[in-house]
Amino acid sequence: MQSYSSDSLISLFSKSQARLSDISSTSPGSLYNQRLAIILGILTFLSAFAVFASCRVIPVIFRRLHKDPLKSRVYKAFYDGHFFTWWAFITIAILHIMTAFFHTGFPKSGDPDAPVHWWILGFAFSSLIFFSLVIFSCRLLNPFWNFFTGKSPLENKWIKWVYSHHSFWWWPWIFSFVAHIAIAYAHTGIWPK
Repeated sequence: MQSYSSDSLISLFSKSQARLSDISSTSPGSLYNQRLAIILGILTFLSAFAVFASCRVIPVIFRRLHKDPLKSRVYKAFYDGHFFTWWAFITIAILHIMTAFFHTGFPKSGDPDAPVHWWILGFAFSSLIFFSLVIFSCRLLNPFWNFFTGKSPLENKWIKWVYSHHSFWWWPWIFSFVAHIAIAYAHTGIWPK
């Protein structure tokens, strides 16, 4: 087994970091990362729409319009699959975040695209915060907590407050999510060349 000194580890880390930085914004590898991030971003958007469309808020909205979507067998099956749409969204979003981060990393001061990358990253981070509030107020969380803790999390007044505002948390998440997409689209277009 080969052992490494601290100097050789630092050198190894520097070399691997230099190889990663060789993939500049004009290199083909970066273009592929950018395109993959866009494809995963589109899939993230579609899976987020599926999560929203299967949310408990949608039947409530439609019932106010005197229509019950749960009477449709197709929508009822889709509504019952809300758990799976969350997992698809979370998986695709994580892959999108990783690919986008491999493409840009943290914006550097010498990068001419740094300001727009910071805006994209800022709205992505706010989307993550509001996404956390949406998922922690989701109807699926209560049985999950009951299973692991043996009691309902709704006994805690703060958790109950977050849970009771589920339909509200969607709005800031949608705003930050759409702003993230709009700025990214303005920066790269639908398919960068």
